[in-house]
Amino acid sequence: MKRKVSVIIPVYNCSRYLSRAVDSVINQSDFFENEIILVDDGSTDGSGDICDKYASEYDNITVVHQKNSGVSVARNNGILKAEGEWVFFLDSDDYVLDNGFSVMLNQGEADIICANYDSNVSDLSNFESTFSPGIHRVCDVREKLNWILASSNQFFYSCWSKLFRLSIIKENGIEFPAGRKYAEDMVFVFTYLLHCETLSLVSEKAYFYYVNEGNATSVVVDSFDVVNFIFVWKSEYFKGIDCNKDQVGSWLTSSYLYKAFCSIKTAAVHMKAWESIRYISEILNTDMFYSLYVSSNEYKTFKTKTDALLDKFIRKKKPIMIFLVFRINELKIKLLSAR
Repeated sequence: MKRKVSVIIPVYNCSRYLSRAVDSVINQSDFFENEIILVDDGSTDGSGDICDKYASEYDNITVVHQKNSGVSVARNNGILKAEGEWVFFLDSDDYVLDNGFSVMLNQGEADIICANYDSNVSDLSNFESTFSPGIHRVCDVREKLNWILASSNQFFYSCWSKLFRLSIIKENGIEFPAGRKYAEDMVFVFTYLLHCETLSLVSEKAYFYYVNEGNATSVVVDSFDVVNFIFVWKSEYFKGIDCNKDQVGSWLTSSYLYKAFCSIKTAAVHMKAWESIRYISEILNTDMFYSLYVSSNEYKTFKTKTDALLDKFIRKKKPIMIFLVFRINELKIKLLSAR
């Protein structure tokens, strides 16, 4: 039987949430038209046994057991097993909302279908501020799409809440980069978009993104290596795309500097003192960051004296002073809020 949607769920020590994710697919009205592929990435908490139990109960649920190799390898192995027309990636701590697949597929078919979503922290989707819902030819929205991909806009970074054509994935050898802990979604989605002619944006919500302390995409203190990777990868990506290179370069630089600055602030506020100072020093002594910061116009105008001080200390590479500015400012905020 030809399946409509292959739902790939990477599984690693997620016994607390796994049944909720799997049951959300089973409870879809079109469940028996689809399939679930559970990829157990060497779990040690009994998650693998839960997978086997589901597979024993349903003919359209398959389990792949692999040694611990990371989420990218797990998703790639799921793709190898997929038989559906569409591929849908579901994180094991998230779930599909009622009639999620029907909501997406009833909007008309495109090369990629992107649905709105909900979350326990906030609705993070914002594509409607850039595109109207409906089917769009990629060539017609290329400039807007370039802005989304180049800027800090996060909507297209994730692989979830989207339907991908399996034929496009296989014909073009698209896969998740093995060994990457972060931004592997971005690499997959951006590469896939190169082979799209149409995209469909669905305003209805089809997915629930659940944020918990163990979530791999929760706030990461030590994040500058991720910021660097994304900037370098995107810079190479846009070299091969017909776009306004100067404008895209400006967006990339602006996003990179903003996120690097956030990494500095996060380190100063959340790390232990000497760890923070050492980490900030590493950022300041990264040639790419420092040269882009000094030559950029992003921080030439400042709203406060604190901003001006930080700019001065960044340019002079004074990590201790940067640390102190942020810590003192954080203390002021706490004292004011306590009144």
